[in-house]
Amino acid sequence: MKRSKFTGSIVALLLVLALAFTPITVFAAPTQALTVEQLMENQGRGITRGEFVMFLNACLSLPEGAGAGFMDVPENHPYAADISAAQAIGYIRGDGGGTFRPDDIITGAEASICINYFLGFDLSKVPLNNQTTVPSWAKPAVSNLLDLGMLTLSLTDKTALTVSDAVSYATALMTALMFGDGPYALMQADENDDFFAYNNRQYLATATIAPGNIFAMSFTDPDFVVENQMSTLLAKILAGGGEVGSDEWKISELHKMYMDVEGRAQSLEKIIPIIDEIRAVKNISELNALAAKYSPAVNLQGFYGIGAYSDALTDNTKWCALVVPGSTMLGARDYYADIEALAPIHAILKQYIASVLSYVGETDNLESRATAMFAVDQGNALASMPQELLSDPYVLFTKSSWEELDKIAVGSGTMSYDPRLREALKDANVYCPDTVYIEHVEALYTEENLGVLKDFAIFNTIITFGQFIGDDFNALSNDLAMVMFGAATEGVL
Repeated sequence: MKRSKFTGSIVALLLVLALAFTPITVFAAPTQALTVEQLMENQGRGITRGEFVMFLNACLSLPEGAGAGFMDVPENHPYAADISAAQAIGYIRGDGGGTFRPDDIITGAEASICINYFLGFDLSKVPLNNQTTVPSWAKPAVSNLLDLGMLTLSLTDKTALTVSDAVSYATALMTALMFGDGPYALMQADENDDFFAYNNRQYLATATIAPGNIFAMSFTDPDFVVENQMSTLLAKILAGGGEVGSDEWKISELHKMYMDVEGRAQSLEKIIPIIDEIRAVKNISELNALAAKYSPAVNLQGFYGIGAYSDALTDNTKWCALVVPGSTMLGARDYYADIEALAPIHAILKQYIASVLSYVGETDNLESRATAMFAVDQGNALASMPQELLSDPYVLFTKSSWEELDKIAVGSGTMSYDPRLREALKDANVYCPDTVYIEHVEALYTEENLGVLKDFAIFNTIITFGQFIGDDFNALSNDLAMVMFGAATEGVL
């Protein structure tokens, strides 16, 4: 989480002015701290500065800390611990005179300053918004939040916030901090220094991951609009039917096929012959021959891929051959680290592998076979270079040659799986960003590993056709998705 690193006189002056010019309202000191749940029972009532701090701490799950303390916050004050923690973290500073006024109703101006402390913005560089009516000491903080689109003018200019308003402030802050300290974190940047961060600051400050999705991007909102439009159009077409042969009729027929769950489930019968061929394989040579037979429709090997792409390094009007690591089951390399936090994901992935094998009739030693497949998948992931390097075009387009790769791919013979592709690209530039990874994969092709390599071939076959063989197969991955993308792990494993 990014936190404020403000130092210097400008921040001290802002806080002094903030508390010096805010009207003082006297309230009876509370005798008992309210919980978040109790606060939410009456969202229309005013929220004090102490309550706001407690609420923000709870929403952000902030750790306890020991601040220097304020003269008007005795140890027995209901929110003393929260205020001390907030002071230690650095998002409240008091008025410079050693007081905090914990029992005063907080204003939009004051809350805005707290939010900006978390964001770590240098408010001296923020252009002022002339529409806001907050005091001058709060204009930079409010202007920044308005520029980012985090809050509305009517909210930031309120002289007394309610519990409901506090929810809006907390939600805005949590959204802005959603992407942590990663490459898409909200940050303050000049257009000349970081064009992306500057021009996308409002999106980075307000983007949320919609329910049912695992990511957020600038195209998802238009996607939702288009999907809704398509659903509306489809509903009209299905209701109206259409003459045989018309576009409306074709759309209706395709929709019937898609909705024919039982019919799609029967498609599994067409895959079983391929799986039976894999089961009959007796050595690595036979496995490689079978992989060549079904390439490129089904990538039985799957550990790395060969394809034709535009030669972006030399001449983008020409084709090139690109040999790159294949996808791992968990996608990101970091998911495979041997740490306690990832143990639930590793365990549920093994269960998923076993369930896929079971789906096509495998019954023997599923647990140990799934463990062996995970070990290979984990080894491949950790042997590959980090994704950020593969995202660098100068790394991705690392010069190689068919001769070099043929010498490496002696285990699987993958370079010759698709003779037509090889012939078409025989004179093209060949690129391979990670030959060390290819060497690692090729070392797996031994007779001792035949069993696990056959299981990967079965697994890759069923995954290739997974979307066509029924909803019950797609449901196999539900538990894995729940554990990976935010659902509680309790009761899943």
